[in-house]
Amino acid sequence: MLRSTTEEIQRALDDVREAARAVLSLPARSADLVNALHLLVMRAGKAVSAVLLALPRNQLAKVKKKERSRARARKKRGRRSRRRS
Repeated sequence: MLRSTTEEIQRALDDVREAARAVLSLPARSADLVNALHLLVMRAGKAVSAVLLALPRNQLAKVKKKERSRARARKKRGRRSRRRS
């Protein structure tokens, strides 16, 4: 099971790299660039979900905990800046 998940993650990351290369090869102002960026974001989302699905439950709990603490810190910083204004 672990081997198949690592292969799945590697495939997803390769897809993201391929999409990023496609984005970098396009001119700055083109409709193809918008489509390529959309594809890149979609593939990146799939790669993230593959990584999260491969994590053990206890590791996933640690990730969620860190995100919550970062969100709280951002909220606190936002409140401070509003008070200064």
